[in-house]
Amino acid sequence: MASGLTELQTLRVSKASQLLGVFGQDDHASLVNVDKEMVLPNLWELSLEQLSSIVCLSFGCCDFLFPRLEKLKVHQCPKLTTKFATTPDGSMSAQSKVLLI
Repeated sequence: MASGLTELQTLRVSKASQLLGVFGQDDHASLVNVDKEMVLPNLWELSLEQLSSIVCLSFGCCDFLFPRLEKLKVHQCPKLTTKFATTPDGSMSAQSKVLLI
């Protein structure tokens, strides 16, 4: 699904206490895209706030790349396992552990 969001510029998710992941299937992790990297080329703002159950950014895909990300906010997401880091070329990446539920 994320591959179809090439024009997405802002993504804000907040106060969704039952949400386990932003992208992917809600009931079971999909193994179809496990080794793929998803790129959101125009995303410049990502905000995840007050998501008490979220464990990963995406089920079924372990890596995301955000070449233009300027604003990242992660607040009150105690179970989140996704790790955000800057790549050598200055892009932001997100790496999630693959979860089998």
